[in-house]
Amino acid sequence: MAIRKIIRMGHPTLRTPARPLTKSDLKSPEIARLVDDMIETLADSGGIGLAAPQVNESVRLAIIEIDGGPSRYGDTPAMPLTVFVN
Repeated sequence: MAIRKIIRMGHPTLRTPARPLTKSDLKSPEIARLVDDMIETLADSGGIGLAAPQVNESVRLAIIEIDGGPSRYGDTPAMPLTVFVN
C-alpha cells in the first residue's frame, strides 16, 4: 500500500469524465491495489471521503468512512468504510 498524492482543483484529470469500471476490472489486482492505496491516503489526509480521480486515477470509484460524532464536518452519523463504484 502507498499514500498517493491528492491532486488539486484545476488538474486536467479532474476535468475529464472518469471511465466506468467493468466486472473484470473489479477483480483485477490493479483496482484492489488502488482501493488499498486510497484507504491509506484517506487515513493520512484526515478526510471522510476520497474519489479515484483525486489521486489521478480516472475511474468511477470512491471511498467513504465516517467515525461519527462531532468533527470538522459537523455532527455526523458513523459510516463504516464503504467503496462506491460507478
